[in-house]
Amino acid sequence: MCDHDLILMIKNYVQRCGLQDFSIFRYDPGRLIISGSNDRSYYHTLEIIAENPIYIQGEMDWYCDVDSDFIRANVGLPAGDIRKLDLYSDDGLAFSVTAESFKVNFDRVFYYQRENLQPGERLAYWVE
Repeated sequence: MCDHDLILMIKNYVQRCGLQDFSIFRYDPGRLIISGSNDRSYYHTLEIIAENPIYIQGEMDWYCDVDSDFIRANVGLPAGDIRKLDLYSDDGLAFSVTAESFKVNFDRVFYYQRENLQPGERLAYWVE
């Protein structure tokens, strides 16, 4: 996916849903998941997935102004496929990741046991 399409998709979703809280949801070798939510105590509805990250720097949790330029791609790199994402808070650069590729997921991921999950819903990996 080209950087413009992915960034536009994320920005539109975040603004439409009013997501303001971001955090590092999970890191496994070869995969980093950044979550976005408007209520992190119960669930998240956005996952920015970095495949094979090679560089990570920043805060574990941050808040953004959805009306600002809170996400940028390939800062300091040639245009094309995304290799680097920078995410910003009101205080400036909050998190930066360079990876082989990026994708986005809009499932609702619950942080508590819940039955009768609908399509596009799932439980967080630690919920049994």
